[in-house]
Amino acid sequence: MRRWLALGLVALAFAACRAEPTNDSGIRRNPPIAADDDDDQTTPLFDAGAPDAADTGPAQPEPSKACLTGDLAFCFTFEGTTDDVSPNAIKPTTSTNITFAPGKENQAASFTATSALRFDPNPVFELSTNATIEAWIRRQNTGADSVVLDVDGRFSLTIDAAANVLCKSGGGAVTGNTVVAPEVWAHVACVVDNGTLRVYLNGTEIGSGPGAIGSAPTLGAAIGGNSPDGEPFLGLIDSLRVFTVARTPAQISEAAKP
Repeated sequence: MRRWLALGLVALAFAACRAEPTNDSGIRRNPPIAADDDDDQTTPLFDAGAPDAADTGPAQPEPSKACLTGDLAFCFTFEGTTDDVSPNAIKPTTSTNITFAPGKENQAASFTATSALRFDPNPVFELSTNATIEAWIRRQNTGADSVVLDVDGRFSLTIDAAANVLCKSGGGAVTGNTVVAPEVWAHVACVVDNGTLRVYLNGTEIGSGPGAIGSAPTLGAAIGGNSPDGEPFLGLIDSLRVFTVARTPAQISEAAKP
């Protein structure tokens, strides 16, 4: 009985071997692999996700167009800093209660009655016969003189109590004949040109008269108020620039474009 059982098992094994596919030489070959519907792409064991982006920190604003020009004595863009971003890199000696808000370009400095941005005496403030002050402002209506920039004893730009642009120099003062509207952006400028003061609002000349630049090497300067104190400006100031040259009417008009 055992003999017949063993012979039966051998016969079954032989039949199974003959049933497996072979090539033309009689060599057994592996069964065909099913078609891959994924174009032979290998599926990873885990999904690593997208590669990590380089850690560059918070996004930084682009450099302001306001300071990409020559003949600058100083330039304040107020992009999160109260420092001068011109090559002279003037830093304030006092910077108090100044915050930053959306500006005419990127950010602007926000001034209140308790804000102070003061500077010690600096040779950069000693200009000769020509100078230009330009700024974008958005003022609150205070009913009092509000100083945008005072380079003490030399020249300044103020919005007076009647809301007119007032340009002063060591040799004179000229008031513009057009009111600066509150709570809207306005471009204001004072030009000292060989003893003549010219006043601009939104790119248009609105007054002129005599006024040479004074010399005061022992005095400092202030933004958003008088130097050394008083007459605070309430509102926003952006792209404040002082040039060592008298800018032309065409240049002022171009800078004042919305």
